[in-house]
Amino acid sequence: MKNRNVLDFLPKIWGQSQLFAFSGFSGETDWFNPFVGQLLGETPGVLLHAAVDSSKDFEIRFGGETAGSVHEGKVENLHPFIIGPDVLDLEIDFGREEKARFRLVWFDRMTLLGEARGERVIPCLLTNGVFTRLSEDEGNGPAIVGSGIVSGHIDGMNVVKLQTEEEVAKFAVVRGPEVRRMAKVGLQSDFESIFSDRMKFYEDLSLPRTDDKEVLRTFVKACAVMKVNIETPCGEIMNRWSTPDKWPHRYMWLWDSAFNSLGVQHLDPELGMDCIRAVLTKQKLDGFIPHTMAPDPKHDSNMTQPPVLAWAAWELYSLNPNRDFLREVYPKLKKYLEWDLSHMDRMQTGLLQWQFSGPDSGMDNSPRFDDGPDFDAVDLNCFVANECQVLELMARELRLANEAKHWMRLGRWLSQKINDHLWHEEDGFYYDRRKDRSWIRIKTVDDFLPLFAGVASKERAAILVENHLTCPVEFWPAFPVPSVALNESKFELDMWRGPTWINYNWLVICGLRRYGYQEHASKLIAVTMKEISKWRRRRGSIYEFYDPLGRKAPQDLRRKGKVRSWRDDGIPVIAEYFWSAAMFVHMATDRPLSQRDTPTSQGLESGS
Repeated sequence: MKNRNVLDFLPKIWGQSQLFAFSGFSGETDWFNPFVGQLLGETPGVLLHAAVDSSKDFEIRFGGETAGSVHEGKVENLHPFIIGPDVLDLEIDFGREEKARFRLVWFDRMTLLGEARGERVIPCLLTNGVFTRLSEDEGNGPAIVGSGIVSGHIDGMNVVKLQTEEEVAKFAVVRGPEVRRMAKVGLQSDFESIFSDRMKFYEDLSLPRTDDKEVLRTFVKACAVMKVNIETPCGEIMNRWSTPDKWPHRYMWLWDSAFNSLGVQHLDPELGMDCIRAVLTKQKLDGFIPHTMAPDPKHDSNMTQPPVLAWAAWELYSLNPNRDFLREVYPKLKKYLEWDLSHMDRMQTGLLQWQFSGPDSGMDNSPRFDDGPDFDAVDLNCFVANECQVLELMARELRLANEAKHWMRLGRWLSQKINDHLWHEEDGFYYDRRKDRSWIRIKTVDDFLPLFAGVASKERAAILVENHLTCPVEFWPAFPVPSVALNESKFELDMWRGPTWINYNWLVICGLRRYGYQEHASKLIAVTMKEISKWRRRRGSIYEFYDPLGRKAPQDLRRKGKVRSWRDDGIPVIAEYFWSAAMFVHMATDRPLSQRDTPTSQGLESGS
């Protein structure tokens, strides 16, 4: 495509729960004092979270008023110019030649600035009425502040009319404690300059080499998702860091950070490395790293997660060689893997087991754990075997010959144990196995990790790929790779019990390439990008997981038992999900294997 302009591919699709917040790309964030927005569904507006609990949540909806009658905007009458994570520019057509245009931009972590103008209509903000006025002592906010604002109760709604003698009405939505002072600073700033600065993020993007407009639009959206989910150093986290989604999860996750780093490095290589460094700043003295971490250590968890940090760090190094980075992280990565090896063989079998029923594996509700975690786990042992190979590569690069030999021997030994004990000859598949040597014969996506880790022999790899992975009734439906085989009795469209996850697709792609299945890997990349783009086009966002049959919208899928809304007791399928966006960007900018040196191309194969 000639003369491509990134501004032709800006996000312009309104979708429920899209994040709208200040980004660590633009300035300092504050994890301890959240102020995070999410787009409403059928109504143009934003749900703002101003505290960890929901007691200070409030809505602002975009509307207009004529002759004392208030018009609430509707999505079908919405004409967006951009729907970004920290900028909104949209026009609402109320009919009868009545229009209002709203532009909003995050000034800083606590101040949202807005401009509104109307044609034959006075622009209005419709609110839940909790925080529309300022008291004498200002309180702790949040509050709506601006010149010419008139608030009142019209037609059963709490309305803030944006009146001004000038053509454009200006306002600020501020989270205290000094809301008047903060609003004054924001309102006296150059709105156009702030808006242009936020838009520069898009203008500076390097688009991937493709003529597919939907891929390009999704690429830009994916970059926006990564942008909004970046936090700056805070508390015990001493580097820039990533969160899976700024709301509701908020925390830093171990294996999420590894996948996130692979995508965000394409925007800022140093930030990719910071995502790994940030996790390592939370490492405990004995080498343990929690699966969830926060600036406040009281929120750190008591379990860990899949060991993929060394693999991600090596991937970063392979694309942007920085030996100082390797010297910095290698001792900590080594100590973490040693903790895994010394603490996760609870059954004393010589292989490793997860300690909890799902969460520490990252596959929370997988049917593998329906009867508990007491089994030798294919995924855990493959992850560790792969980390051994990566640490060997790092040690060689750092000229630590003896340590390289140690990791080589350990990786080969563990690979052999996996092949000796976890390969089911009759089914031609790797399975988890209990201490009494009985099999957990449920085919799940993690059982392809012997490809990723180079554990399988070429013969076994062929069986996995040709008999199972590419079988349409098992793992190759419209949107491969489902987390549970379609023909399993426990398959269902609920999180890790069937839906397709983008991070695992990338692990499978790496495994396919490792064994020479380049065409299969390319097909999987193509269909993954196509399906993510399809649902972005239809629903506006990039999601946590997807229907492998390609039929149901992600937000209509179950998550741990039911389809849930934000206002009840659970979390629905997450929109604006970092690692899905990161993997899309990584795939879109992917370089052929021959052009780079990775552990998945030069690791050691073993097996019978």
